[in-house]
Amino acid sequence: MARVRRREEERQRAEEALVAASLTDLSSLMERAADVVKLTGALAAALRGAGAGASREDAELMRRVVVDMGITSPVTREAAGGAFGAELAGELGQFLAGGRGPEGDRPGLLGQFGGIMPLTDVWYFFNRARGGDLVSPDDLAAACRALAAATGGSLATSEVGSGAVVVHTAEASPAAIRERLVALGSAGGDPPWGWGGAINPAGAAEKLRLPVALVSDILREAEREGALARDEGGPEGVVFYANHFPQFGAA
Repeated sequence: MARVRRREEERQRAEEALVAASLTDLSSLMERAADVVKLTGALAAALRGAGAGASREDAELMRRVVVDMGITSPVTREAAGGAFGAELAGELGQFLAGGRGPEGDRPGLLGQFGGIMPLTDVWYFFNRARGGDLVSPDDLAAACRALAAATGGSLATSEVGSGAVVVHTAEASPAAIRERLVALGSAGGDPPWGWGGAINPAGAAEKLRLPVALVSDILREAEREGALARDEGGPEGVVFYANHFPQFGAA
């Protein structure tokens, strides 16, 4: 458990260093964003026109460069007009879920984060991919509300116990994650033969590839609903167990 905590602390320090470096370079990044968008657009056009004239290795290298550099033709209010909201939702859905676009096959962002992300993180990554055409928080929130319709129900938004909004796939909804966490707490068997396993938020987050804060939020919500019981007195800090107390009352 100490090793897990050290690993989590190291990860947090690395993220803080990354944020600090990003803020330092923000001014120069914004100055060059338009040039980067033009460059990626040219690369995408070259990739589409390469056809049989390029080797398989060259085409794959060019595709990776384009995908890594972000969204090459972002939806803008000026170009989309009254359809801006719907088109932005479609672009966001493709960015989160992945699929084939102008840049070629693109892995979805949610797949890299366990299928669920806080709305604030989505806003950061989406704007980073769009380069100079930044999206306001209000426009992103509206696009997220339209995600279910834009993606045929494969993506949606939900609110977790603290009031934070998350964007997720159908398989990684807060309710689905709650069920997985409760199952972890019941892994030791049913009474009287076993009392389940202890769920440590950091360990569960590592197992499910999710942020610790999000897992802690869902665990506490499951506790409020009576599915889990919390213990704060052990050497591992706060842990959760499957709640078997109602069985005592029924006996």
